[in-house]
Amino acid sequence: MEKDFDIVFVKPKKYEDCKKCVEYIKKDKIVHINLMDLDAKESQRILDYISGAVYIKEGEIVNPGENIFCTCLLYTSDAADEL
Repeated sequence: MEKDFDIVFVKPKKYEDCKKCVEYIKKDKIVHINLMDLDAKESQRILDYISGAVYIKEGEIVNPGENIFCTCLLYTSDAADEL
């Protein structure tokens, strides 16, 4: 059985915006995060926060480009059976 994946594109303007990203992660959505407009310190704070949510969901964060990150949730065979 195929599983459809939702991808959400987010461009946070401040640290508080990352809470919205975590809500998407909790709903098993792939989150594409563009941090190009933020300074290094703010970007790192956001990544640290989001990393916790991704870790809990047993996923990973990939870096396909400069200041661009995507969350990827990993599905085990048991989890795939539930889908």
